[in-house]
Amino acid sequence: MIKTVYGLTGIQASGGSNGPYTIGAVRWNGTKQSMEVMDSNGSFVELNGTASVGLDSPTQEVIQWARNTMERERKIAELAKMHPTLKAALEQAIKANEAVDIITKLVETHQNETK
Repeated sequence: MIKTVYGLTGIQASGGSNGPYTIGAVRWNGTKQSMEVMDSNGSFVELNGTASVGLDSPTQEVIQWARNTMERERKIAELAKMHPTLKAALEQAIKANEAVDIITKLVETHQNETK
């Protein structure tokens, strides 16, 4: 039986009801579609420990943003195959982003050296 479930960064856990502490044989109850365990009185009781685990809202938003961005980039790449002007603009945007990355690294290096 799971006693505790913790959510870490980006993960949220809720619920976590524990069944009674039990001992003995374990069986599957096909009628109830549940696991049961024999308690100390010799009776079978249903194991009902539950927990829910999922992603928190900020993590879900990041995943949705990534999906949207990937879909947008796929559409642009597909259109760029058919439209030379868009292809040229896309190539310029890629070069501009590369230049921004290089300049950013140079500026950061300069700032670290002057500290």
